[in-house]
Amino acid sequence: MYGIVSLLGSILRQIYLPNPFINIFNNQGIADLFNLIIGGTIISFLSYLLTGCIYEKGEAPVIGSFLYTFNYALITFSFYGISILIKNIIIATVIYLILYIMVCVFLSNLRSKTINF
Repeated sequence: MYGIVSLLGSILRQIYLPNPFINIFNNQGIADLFNLIIGGTIISFLSYLLTGCIYEKGEAPVIGSFLYTFNYALITFSFYGISILIKNIIIATVIYLILYIMVCVFLSNLRSKTINF
């Protein structure tokens, strides 16, 4: 089951998600090249860290793969949305990183709390 979820996640990430840097760069070729070389690596790393805030490696690989794909899409769409409003890549990145850190702290705190019924 893990292989199927992982394959579907890879297809979704590579084919169906938009390039979040298209609004920052005026040239589509430069935006695609940036996403291919630098952006994809950064988004993958941030997705991995965000997934680690709520999932511990080895618990349930299918859920981990799904969460990674979900977080990758969340990061892509959120940066895409910010880049629609703000065209300066440095300001957009700073605003995004502040929001990203806030979400990571929130999820880490949420995971560490125990709920007693």
